[in-house]
Amino acid sequence: MSDTEEDAGENVLQVTGRLVREEGQFMLACHDGRKLRLVLRRTPVDLVEKAVTVTGVMTGDVLDADGAAPLVG
Repeated sequence: MSDTEEDAGENVLQVTGRLVREEGQFMLACHDGRKLRLVLRRTPVDLVEKAVTVTGVMTGDVLDADGAAPLVG
């Protein structure tokens, strides 16, 4: 299973990993070892340190996230 799925029509990504806080910002620790810096509109404090799926658009090296949801399965 891939950590990243892309919707080619809108450049929207769905990325899975563990949501972490580092130095006051949210990061997604992906299963392949990389970390993505996230811009989140809402603060999902109940999801920190849990497996999540994040949906959003990559802008440079930052994932501008529409939201984060618990990973099911």
